[in-house]
Amino acid sequence: MKTKLVLFIGFLVAGLCTVSAQKQKVGHINTTLLMENMPERDSLENVYKKAYAKIERELQEMQLDLQQQVVAYQQNDSMSMDRRAMEESRLQEYSQKIEQYGYTQEQKLVQYQQDLYKPFQDKVKKAIKDVSKENEFTYIFDSTTLLYFDGGIDITPMVAKKLGITLPAKAATN
Repeated sequence: MKTKLVLFIGFLVAGLCTVSAQKQKVGHINTTLLMENMPERDSLENVYKKAYAKIERELQEMQLDLQQQVVAYQQNDSMSMDRRAMEESRLQEYSQKIEQYGYTQEQKLVQYQQDLYKPFQDKVKKAIKDVSKENEFTYIFDSTTLLYFDGGIDITPMVAKKLGITLPAKAATN
């Protein structure tokens, strides 16, 4: 009787483990491929490039102004030693101001890019989550960051379909 109970419990545990293991459905997705083929990506990049170009122009204008002031300083032979020291100090401060402005604008651009792309990324995440739930996936891994994977189901085409985008034929089979 005790042997039958042990065997029964053993089969029950083995059965539960098998059922539990069968519920694990693993998939992978290539988010880079997906995002590269989304139609709104180009317009987002254009908006970002315009902001970047504006700041780059401003910095170039400031640097050109500094260069012109340095040339004017170097060509002015009639300055006293005190005036020359003051002018050198002023030019150094202006150079540092330009450098600081460039650093600050770079930080703002990074934040701007993150804010600009957030709705885009949220849309992709939602589609991945929806496809995962609809198809009962337990885990989804991004295949662009995995070092090795063998198996699982590529959900990239399913998510692309949910987002209404068409992947290149060659990429859709990878």
